[in-house]
Amino acid sequence: MKSLIITEFVKFRSLETTTPEQLVSCGSKFHDLQKRPGGYIDSELVKTTDANCWHLILHYQNMDTVKSIGGQIRSGKEFAGLTKLPVPESIEISFHQQFKYRR
Repeated sequence: MKSLIITEFVKFRSLETTTPEQLVSCGSKFHDLQKRPGGYIDSELVKTTDANCWHLILHYQNMDTVKSIGGQIRSGKEFAGLTKLPVPESIEISFHQQFKYRR
């Protein structure tokens, strides 16, 4: 079985002053940034049952896309605004190869 899809998990805690609405708006902007270069599939923002803990789950066509998009996003001015809402030291990022089981 071969999988080309890469799943990125970003776990973070939001600042006490950050509202869920701010995070949803930020997530929407981040989604729009990801779409520009191509190779991005989709994303979702998930709030855990813990008060300020969130997960951003992203899917890409392959690891080359992840590297390309990541570099482009970090070099853009929009990225600075996206990094102000989470507690910086709480951010955990991991990448996983996705395997799907079909019925």
